[in-house]
Amino acid sequence: MPNLLQERLLWSGIHCFVPGSYDTGFGVSLGALWLFAGESDMKGKIVVQDNVVKDSTYAGLIAHGDFTIQDVLLKNIVIDGTGTNGVDVTSGLKGSATVDNVIIRGDRMKMVSNPSITFNFKEINEGFASGKKPPVDPGEPSNPGTGNSGGTGGSSGGAGAGQSAGSLSDSVLQEALRQGKTTIELKTDDEGRVNLTAAVLAAAAAEHPEAVIEVTGEGGSVYRFPLSLTDQVIEQAGVVDRQLAVVMIQISPQEKAGFSDKAKQHGLELMGNAMQFMVQVSEGSKTVQIDRYEGAIYVLRQWKVDSKLDPSTTVVLLYDPASGKFSYVPAWLETNADGTTTVIVKSAANGIFVAAHHLVTFADIEGHWAQADIEKLAIRQILNGVGADLFAPGQPVSRAEFAAMLVRALGLQAGSSGDALYYDVKPDAWYGDAVATAVHYGLVQGYADHSFHPNTQITREEMSVMGARALRLLQNGVKQGTGTEVILATGESTNLVSGYADGSQLHSWSQEEVELMLQAGIMQGQSKDKFAPASRTTRAEAAVILSRLLTAVKLLNP
Repeated sequence: MPNLLQERLLWSGIHCFVPGSYDTGFGVSLGALWLFAGESDMKGKIVVQDNVVKDSTYAGLIAHGDFTIQDVLLKNIVIDGTGTNGVDVTSGLKGSATVDNVIIRGDRMKMVSNPSITFNFKEINEGFASGKKPPVDPGEPSNPGTGNSGGTGGSSGGAGAGQSAGSLSDSVLQEALRQGKTTIELKTDDEGRVNLTAAVLAAAAAEHPEAVIEVTGEGGSVYRFPLSLTDQVIEQAGVVDRQLAVVMIQISPQEKAGFSDKAKQHGLELMGNAMQFMVQVSEGSKTVQIDRYEGAIYVLRQWKVDSKLDPSTTVVLLYDPASGKFSYVPAWLETNADGTTTVIVKSAANGIFVAAHHLVTFADIEGHWAQADIEKLAIRQILNGVGADLFAPGQPVSRAEFAAMLVRALGLQAGSSGDALYYDVKPDAWYGDAVATAVHYGLVQGYADHSFHPNTQITREEMSVMGARALRLLQNGVKQGTGTEVILATGESTNLVSGYADGSQLHSWSQEEVELMLQAGIMQGQSKDKFAPASRTTRAEAAVILSRLLTAVKLLNP
């Protein structure tokens, strides 16, 4: 028998009827045709062609093993009726196989199932002929032309109604990861979608949790999906079979006519197109939409508006069609040379986003040193007035009030007031959910007697501690959600606290946090030589600190 590592093997003209069996040794369901690289690399020039598989009990063809397959050509093969997938690949397989005119029909699950991130199919000429492919010169199996490694190669079929074999981006993702890329660009189809098999996405996330998929759509729209969120998405959707489930990321412009009148009722003037950024998971007849990621995660989405937006009067909002409400989301605006504006949202929420002009001011802050910061936060629904057209900038802030401001500023999902665990925070208090949310994310702590003292005026020392915890939470959340580090500008000195005459008055539990806030330029002394840790904080001071905090991590323009 020829040495298969050196010679060419032609496997041709086989007709199989009702084939396939379960191999107890390997623990896999074998197909009618079987490529096996379980004991060594398969490096021979092998051609499997002119075969017909009819009504296979399991898969029509299986590629199996933990070694590498190379120089294999699958040509002129018909797989007609399978109990599972048309073509099956096991997760540990490496390498590639070239496909030319392989017809798959009547599969019970998928046309092609490939959960391996180290193996792909290179399509030439007709490729997987169930989908339309561009012509490519096949050449030899070892040099199969340019191929179409970005086509069906990963997985196909089972992708929900209207999705063809070529609609999945599995192989593009797999190939990019094989090349060592940590940011993988996937372009949307004509309907603004990118589809990925849940099994392929999960395998990629397990091997490369730091990687980010950058979905790009029309008009400069981008959705950066961190692979680290894959398990959460699959769990939220209640996926049973990851091989069958498909994760869809969609970017689509939305008509404003449906909600522009509602916006006017809230004093909002919508600017440019509204954009929907959606993630949903389909498995069989079930489809689940992922409305929000759990935790303090700031996932990046962006699009362009065909006008120059003023960051001081522009707010970015999430629109809920069910309730007709608009809610603030953290965002950053960048003015482009062509007069357009790039809107960059960083949020845990998915849905319909829109930029809007919103002007808010108060009679008692005209000419005040904190006026600009107060107005920027007020238009974003982070700060509220205290009555008819009044803000009361010099009024002290309570611990509960600052916790609520902080939760709104960070765009955190409301928790249950039962989580607060403080006997003096009543479940029905206006601040109950805000304090519970702040506790859940580690922003606040109570006292040793399990009290919170919600109505006690907050000190500069306490505010510094809450702010430092929020800063760390933001830094981690932005890094996880965008795949980028948050670099804060810091001073040359590493012990700024010691520069204040009253620095020694700080408690041990606050020294490190105050130092962080000073280094980041978010907190400053009340005077050149005094930090005033026990001084009570006013509403104006709280507004400035929150504004600097959000600006430091690019969730608010300066």
